[in-house]
Amino acid sequence: MRRELHKELELLNRYYDVDEENKLVTIPLKYEKATELIDLNVEAKNNYPISDPAMVSIVEKISTIPPGYQVKLNLIINDYEGYDENILLESLNDFLEFNHYSIIREKKFFFIQAIILLAIGISILVFNVSAKANELFVDTSVLNEVFDIIAWVFVWQATTVAFLTPSEFDVNSKRFKLRVKSISLYDKDRKLLAHEETFEKFKEWVGNRAKEKISRIILLLTGGALLISGAMRLVAGLSIIPSLITVSTVDTEAFLISLILVVLFISVAILEGLIGISALSIYNGRGPLSNKARYVFIPIAALIISLEIVNIILSGGLGNLRETVSTAISILSALGYIVGTALSIALEVKNNKTEKNNKDTM
Repeated sequence: MRRELHKELELLNRYYDVDEENKLVTIPLKYEKATELIDLNVEAKNNYPISDPAMVSIVEKISTIPPGYQVKLNLIINDYEGYDENILLESLNDFLEFNHYSIIREKKFFFIQAIILLAIGISILVFNVSAKANELFVDTSVLNEVFDIIAWVFVWQATTVAFLTPSEFDVNSKRFKLRVKSISLYDKDRKLLAHEETFEKFKEWVGNRAKEKISRIILLLTGGALLISGAMRLVAGLSIIPSLITVSTVDTEAFLISLILVVLFISVAILEGLIGISALSIYNGRGPLSNKARYVFIPIAALIISLEIVNIILSGGLGNLRETVSTAISILSALGYIVGTALSIALEVKNNKTEKNNKDTM
């Protein structure tokens, strides 16, 4: 590994200034005109829109730098053509910041899509097991195998979407944020016109948002768990109905009691699913059940926790391992929804107050 790094640095030294002590590589990129960096097809209001090919070319140069080393990016422009160097530097940062927010939206979409696919896959597996146990079909061997294959296709697709699908935006953005230490603009005489330490700029994008990140993670995890749990319980409850019809012809009283329990079971499953959708909507920042509905679902989540605890007490314990895991997931997910939603509401109120104070002081 050291030999490879040594050879790599040796190659870089032929083209760039390499400071091995501080692990810095200075990359000078020369442009004849400022318009080589600007997308002239966009009629922008104030700043200068940076062209995609120009940024891709810069990222490709940065990708040649070995891990652990940072880049001092020097852009040497012979003719600025009347463009302001400070606005040009700000526009470069704007381009990266646009990508930063695009990546966040893209990741949210991928995670929500993965949860929906996983919920469908697990629901099919639950239906498959219930159908076999309740003998819903005459010949279940072939159908069980078909449903099993379909379910695992959904599960695998969910894994692929969430973890194995690379984002070009994300890869390029991380390369830039992790590798570039500073960006400097020079004229044709190598006179420094504008300079910025990129790490400080990147910190401005993220800000002090640790609590917001925690809230989003809680809502994503609990929303996914509640949606999957609700879907599983709904499928399991609906699968029991055919066997209840058989019981109704033998014992009417037992049928009515069982029917009430199944209806309650399905109702809780639907509520869990709706709370899960609400959590994912809040996580996504938009969508159904993300605004006023969250105030309704907080007490419903508390009700689900209460029902699960009452069920444990009346049953005399948690029962078998499957019931224990199911109950624990339901309680923790509902509790997570309450905590995550309450935290998001508190942060929203705080941000609104801050924005209002900033407007008043202007």
